[in-house]
Amino acid sequence: TSGMMYGTLWDATMQWLSSNYDVGYTGNTTSGYGNYPDEAITVGDTNTRIIVKASGTSQELQTGQTSYTKSNNIYDLSGNCEDWTQEAYNTNVRIFRGGSYNVILSGSNNSTIRSGYRPTYTNTNSSSRSHFYIK
Repeated sequence: TSGMMYGTLWDATMQWLSSNYDVGYTGNTTSGYGNYPDEAITVGDTNTRIIVKASGTSQELQTGQTSYTKSNNIYDLSGNCEDWTQEAYNTNVRIFRGGSYNVILSGSNNSTIRSGYRPTYTNTNSSSRSHFYIK
């Protein structure tokens, strides 16, 4: 069975990835982990040249470019791109989870962030993840 993630699946996955994950709207549970504007990141590119993303800058990273944004071999659940979920705020608003490389919400970005948009909303820093399980 597969489908788009619900908010509860997001929380369960994040709790599996990190014992420090705190379900809720506040708290920086991902400091030193995700690609957010306030995180400085050093990575190697295909030429083994070192690239530094300074704190206070916005730069989308290619998935797999750095192990900095990886936990249990899953990349970018925290930062880089916001992920659509089936979580609903009301009849016409769906929820993004995980924050983004170029958006700061409520003064901080972290994996607990919930931001809502109409399902027709598009931007360059959103994505979606599917869930898959065997019955």
